[in-house]
Amino acid sequence: MELFSKQEMDQTYAVLVKMLVHTGLTGLILAALFGAIQSTIDSVLNSTSTIITLDLYKKFIRPGAREDSLARMGKWISAAVLIIAALIVKSQLRYMGNLDVGYSKDQIVVIRLHDNKLNNFGALKSEIKAYPRILEASISDALPNNIQSQVSPDWPGMPSSWR
Repeated sequence: MELFSKQEMDQTYAVLVKMLVHTGLTGLILAALFGAIQSTIDSVLNSTSTIITLDLYKKFIRPGAREDSLARMGKWISAAVLIIAALIVKSQLRYMGNLDVGYSKDQIVVIRLHDNKLNNFGALKSEIKAYPRILEASISDALPNNIQSQVSPDWPGMPSSWR
């Protein structure tokens, strides 16, 4: 039995920062997080470049290569590895964006609700599912696969506090 959903676990750090850290320090914490990510990427690139340059290039391709030649080759290898990794990530993101996840984008209706309406989502969900052609209703803080809503949920008599 899971105590928390995957989405809740993924948001733990952001929620803790938002709740416990002063607004002025939030940027500093995010900068530290991005710095750690950049450091990790740099370490992977450096290790990969060193392994390929010393263990492959120097041993098998140019055994008598000078240090400056090895350093230059290491830079080129780092650039090539970074470009290859970016292309792999791009193809994976395209694959995930086009993945059939069990719904059609044409069958999704997006209704933007304010926080005060989310407290009673169970009642709203029951009312929505009462319509025979509606199979399911769910709540999310983001649109799936970046679906852009072109329709504004505005109707005559809509309370101004909902806008």
